[in-house]
Amino acid sequence: MPLLKSSVRSANLPPPGVIRPPGALPEAEFLARCVKCAKCMKVCPTNVIQPDLFESGFEGLWTPVMVNRVGYCDYHCTLC
Repeated sequence: MPLLKSSVRSANLPPPGVIRPPGALPEAEFLARCVKCAKCMKVCPTNVIQPDLFESGFEGLWTPVMVNRVGYCDYHCTLC
């Protein structure tokens, strides 16, 4: 199991290029608490929240990330 945590970076920072949804916890807590249920992705009206596909390593697989090429984060939205 320790081999799955292959990232060598600060535990509180996501990898460069990975933007977590608004209100996300620090990276280590976020990865520990996120159950990867995809509910936040389903309720996003602009589809900006997408599943992470190995951008943050194996332990971050299927966690939510914001992909601004797909959509935008509505300022007044609090669904996620």
